[in-house]
Amino acid sequence: MVLLFAVLCACAVALEPDFKFDWTPPLEVIPHGPPRAHVRLVGGSEAVPHKYPYQAAVVRDLYFICGGALISDQFVLTSAYCVRTSRSQYSVLLGGHNVSGWEESHQNIYVEKVFLHPNYSLYEVEISSDIAVLKLNTKINMSSKVSPIDLPSNNVHLGMPLVITGWGYSKRGVKPFSVLQEMSTSAIGQCQCKQTFPWLDSSMFCVYVPESPSTICSGDSGGPAAYNNSVMGIASFVSKGCLPAYPQGFTNVYEAKDWIENVMEESERTASGSSLPSPCTLLVLFLVLVLVYPFL
Repeated sequence: MVLLFAVLCACAVALEPDFKFDWTPPLEVIPHGPPRAHVRLVGGSEAVPHKYPYQAAVVRDLYFICGGALISDQFVLTSAYCVRTSRSQYSVLLGGHNVSGWEESHQNIYVEKVFLHPNYSLYEVEISSDIAVLKLNTKINMSSKVSPIDLPSNNVHLGMPLVITGWGYSKRGVKPFSVLQEMSTSAIGQCQCKQTFPWLDSSMFCVYVPESPSTICSGDSGGPAAYNNSVMGIASFVSKGCLPAYPQGFTNVYEAKDWIENVMEESERTASGSSLPSPCTLLVLFLVLVLVYPFL
């Protein structure tokens, strides 16, 4: 009987989940003013496998829904919009390049708790502080293919070059990529972005490259915008239709940094004060008690 329970525990850990795709689109908002020049299809290029070991995929009930960024051995950033449904069971896939099948580098870990930014708000035409911290229920196994990205030490500035990664669509109405894509872009000033999105506040920033055919779209929500191994932004919103002719919106991680660090510190402090045994440990203790009790 002990062997049977041991096998059940091992199977619960070892079984490879059968994931499906249900990518959450970024929040689509109606832009003000005419589009910029060079209106072309959404694009990008395939990333070198595991070049971005911090890249995460957020899973809800075995469906891929959003991107994310690993920021420590137990915490992931994503969009608040992606995980606002508290009744759902979330997990995070790390070490992924091709998410259409199982790779040896994959680590799929359940989310223990979701922390939405206290100032997160979503109205019909306004978005603010669209960011969430996910605490994983176990720590990751660090490797060359799974490792965290740093929180920013400086704020986003005009012209800052950024690399955006995700599994998003190449254009509206087609199948999303199953291999990780990357695109290069740069930050624009708040004044310029407010010409398109007048409601923008300091918790958000925009990216835009006039000559670029690329933009974020479905599947890129919650994904990182990185600079020098620091996560500067989390993908949040686009113009209606994912048109590259308009700026794209990101949550400013630097503006949320104090809150992120406080969440991590408080969560770790609470965990160190009360740690619960795992289900397998409880099963083993129960079996030991059953087997030993008749001889007492």
